[in-house]
Amino acid sequence: MTDIFLGFLNRSLAAGILILAVVLVRLVFKKAPRWLLCALWALAAVRLVCPVSIESVLSLIPSAEPVQPEIIVSAQPAITSGIPAVDAIVNPPLAAAFTPSPAQSANPLQIWTFLAACVWLAGIAALLLYAAVSALRLRLRVRTAVRLEGKVYQSEFVSSPFILGVIRPRIYLPFGLEAGAQEMVLAHERAHLRRGDQLWKPLGYLILTAYWFNPVCWLAYILFCRDIEAACDEKVVRELGEGCKAAYSRALLACSVPRKLITACPLAFGETGVKSRIKSARVLARTGSGDRVGRRGGLLPDRPEARGSDGSRSGGDRGRHAGSYIRSSGRGLPVHADLCRRVARTGDLLAAGRI
Repeated sequence: MTDIFLGFLNRSLAAGILILAVVLVRLVFKKAPRWLLCALWALAAVRLVCPVSIESVLSLIPSAEPVQPEIIVSAQPAITSGIPAVDAIVNPPLAAAFTPSPAQSANPLQIWTFLAACVWLAGIAALLLYAAVSALRLRLRVRTAVRLEGKVYQSEFVSSPFILGVIRPRIYLPFGLEAGAQEMVLAHERAHLRRGDQLWKPLGYLILTAYWFNPVCWLAYILFCRDIEAACDEKVVRELGEGCKAAYSRALLACSVPRKLITACPLAFGETGVKSRIKSARVLARTGSGDRVGRRGGLLPDRPEARGSDGSRSGGDRGRHAGSYIRSSGRGLPVHADLCRRVARTGDLLAAGRI
């Protein structure tokens, strides 16, 4: 069991460097197509899954096994990363902490590695149990859903649209969605199905369960979930045309729900990165009139408003108006106070020309 754990540890170290490289690319090329970023995440996943590594001086980590199995019984424990500077930093404290003394009957590193492997297996079991219980609870919640059309169902116990199922996926919608919002939502969820995201997201979670001890892998999964949602947003806007951006932004705002913890499923429409997705789906003109921008995006109503003596409103008034309009809308949609505050803040920034 310790050998298996060390194998996962070695792949985690190698893939961790690749994940950080993808994160750096993501930060530098913010306007890159999200499908391309998803392809980069796929490379990181292949590195985590593939048990075979090729040693090369050109690799980010030249050694295929930085932590070799013999380390747990070695009289002088040391790693072999293939990078002398790294070895010089890590090996002295490692040897000082885990070099066995003649009086000891077992190598301390052997004991600690066995305990770490037990904790690793317990973590895997906990994450798999969490995913199974979450999926079961969700299936029980939608067991009374009624068919709308094809694989599309509606349920009174659904707060935001999502896809549930891997082999036979279904789209679940809440009751009460406006016709325009429902059209945008279905276009988004069908884009997920065409891309096969109902397979890739559970697969990513399964990989995460094996590498839960590496915080970089958690970061990769979170960013991967955001990128697959953004990739579908781009696909929908590209297929439906520029004219759908305002309606699509309103659909995102209408279906927004509080962000949950890490999940294997479902693919929820309004749960991940709503604010950034609205900004990405729409090209906001840099104007001095915050209410004109708000009306183009559908965030503000088309009605006369009180203005100052110079015919203008302050940025704070525009922001407060955006938030109060959403809070007072009688559509019964799941819009939350924190989102209202963020929209109000966006109105201030738009008016000041800072975004």
